[in-house]
Amino acid sequence: VGQPLLTVERGSAVSHALHDAMDTGHGETRMERGGREYQFDMTRIESDGEAVGAVLLTFDVTEQAFAERNRREFTANVSHELKTPLAIISANLDVITSNPDETVAEQGKWFGYIRSEADKMSRLINEMLYIAREERTDSKTVMAELDLSEAAEGACLAMEAVAFEKGKTLITDIEPNVTVKGDKESLTRTINILIDNAVSHSSEHSEITVRLKKSRGKAKLTVENQGKPIPKEDLQRIFDRYYRTDASRSRDTGGFGLGLAIAKTVAEKHGGSITAESDENRTVFTLII
Repeated sequence: VGQPLLTVERGSAVSHALHDAMDTGHGETRMERGGREYQFDMTRIESDGEAVGAVLLTFDVTEQAFAERNRREFTANVSHELKTPLAIISANLDVITSNPDETVAEQGKWFGYIRSEADKMSRLINEMLYIAREERTDSKTVMAELDLSEAAEGACLAMEAVAFEKGKTLITDIEPNVTVKGDKESLTRTINILIDNAVSHSSEHSEITVRLKKSRGKAKLTVENQGKPIPKEDLQRIFDRYYRTDASRSRDTGGFGLGLAIAKTVAEKHGGSITAESDENRTVFTLII
């Protein structure tokens, strides 16, 4: 306080903004300091038609900047995810229209490809809408006492056949009567996401283990699988939207990189947490509610 601005902050951006303010009447810039982002708005002060200084207003725009980055990333990712299925649909329509004399049955393969890609786009849009709904601060999720053990057992039963078809074994160690206060639909969906993720990214002929127990007054669910470890740098971002440690493999398994983001959103909405750890022997996801 009481010192010239350029003495306190010597950044060239601030200097340029100040010169703009003195030359044109207004200047602005943004910069990051201490993990926060700030916007400087500068307006020229005049006396008798002469510029005698400038007034500076500083705003903490960290949350706004974060939202803007998320919005840009969201647009780019959605465009990328929709680009491939739309290209496939367009290519198959070209094939169909180039053979107008063939029957629908004769061109069934091409219609099948179109249906498959349309289903992928529908699933992507539904997942996006689900995240948006869960993240709304005014959304009203019904929280009620529920048997998480029952929900976990149901999810495991549903996924057991999927694991078996892929040559993998699903093992359960579920403590009975573990109850929590929450939304049964979203928690069941989260458990399904974690098991499906483990089945999709585990080694052939390996085991996936689902455990549930009460620990320190909280419900602790772990889903463990054997397979290629997740790099440490990816563990920091694995719950981000659209983030995939292996994009080509995720596309082969039909993933959009939204499942774990949904799981994180649900966990946080229930006042809980979700974490991941991985090494050469195993990968473990832990959900605490």
